[in-house]
Amino acid sequence: MRRFRSGGYRFMLVCAMLSLAGGLVSAPASAATAGPPVAPAIAQRLAERPGGATLTPKCAQERRQAMSQAAQSGTITCVDRQPAAAAKAAHKSSGGASTNGIVPSTCGDGFWAYTRATACLDGVDTIYVFTVPQGVLVGLMDVQVTTFVNTFVPGGVYSQEAQFFVLFAVGTEGTFIRGSGNCTGGCTTESVSFPAQPLAVVNQRASAVVTGRSLVTPGLGGFSRGPTSLTFYYTNTRWTPPYTGSLTLSPGDIRCDSIVTTQIGCVFAQVMPIYNVYSFSYPSYARHIALAIGFGLPSVLTRLESAELRELNGRTACPDFLFRPDGFSCDEYPFRSTTQGAFTSGAPYGRTFDGCQITAVPVRQPGDRSGFSICMIPRSENSGGGGSLSIFYSTDRVLDGEQFRVVVN
Repeated sequence: MRRFRSGGYRFMLVCAMLSLAGGLVSAPASAATAGPPVAPAIAQRLAERPGGATLTPKCAQERRQAMSQAAQSGTITCVDRQPAAAAKAAHKSSGGASTNGIVPSTCGDGFWAYTRATACLDGVDTIYVFTVPQGVLVGLMDVQVTTFVNTFVPGGVYSQEAQFFVLFAVGTEGTFIRGSGNCTGGCTTESVSFPAQPLAVVNQRASAVVTGRSLVTPGLGGFSRGPTSLTFYYTNTRWTPPYTGSLTLSPGDIRCDSIVTTQIGCVFAQVMPIYNVYSFSYPSYARHIALAIGFGLPSVLTRLESAELRELNGRTACPDFLFRPDGFSCDEYPFRSTTQGAFTSGAPYGRTFDGCQITAVPVRQPGDRSGFSICMIPRSENSGGGGSLSIFYSTDRVLDGEQFRVVVN
């Protein structure tokens, strides 16, 4: 017991000595760890920054490694990207980065957020500048980075734009941003605009754009995949070496095809397309679909391109002998152009709903989730609804065997 107490005392004494010497590094509580010594020239400005000289865990580790490995005096830099919302709110800047294109309202904060045709990422790059081997912080800059990709451009051309906006800067005078862009895989780089631009003081901006063109040939029915990317780094002649590590912004694969139509169209294929049915446009069409889905028929369907099978689906659900009131036609759900259609799904029976003017099949009851559904709706609505579905297949580039979701608004 005495040896245990003695050992515990020596352990606490060593910890206290390390703490007084500044050698005891606290573990990160969440996303960041305690700050390093700060150069007097920037201390006052850093006191105005939310978080002060607090380091991210990544940059705290790189600082420790550089201090222990430095062969001669100089500087090192570290860049780490973080979500943008907290940083922008804390800095209360006069205005942040904004792309010239139509940026989705759901731009991802620290991650890529996708629609079928767009991708958007918002974040903040924090650049730290340290002396080595001392590890003193002599410069810090927070740069908001927003990048947006739009694939809904005619002719298989798609673009990625990035905007850079300085939220906070101290000790970084003379800093520039430099970069390049490309499109790889199934596309070729059409154009790049990423000149060296000063990016060193608060509210300063820089921008970049890369445009890619799909290698798919119009009218030949092929498809390809190829992402755009923007790669960049921060540079300053006072740093040794005079640049940071490079960073890349890329949304991942973009699929282009000339299968859905003879013209090329491009989408983010990992995003399930959504077929929106609007009740103000086709109220009877929308009501039938809403009832069918509400009673448990699938809302996720799979496109079927075979003309023969589509015809069989239609005849199975809406045979010619079925009575059609004047001005009405038979509407079926799931759609004949999907593998969930009446024939291709092997549906055991059909059902209808009150008000559908059909007596040949029973009215669907609660708990009955099987089979298909039919309803007589105005011919104009049936034609318009079918047309809107065809337009959806075309604009969202829904290929044979690809799933999509039906949503009634």
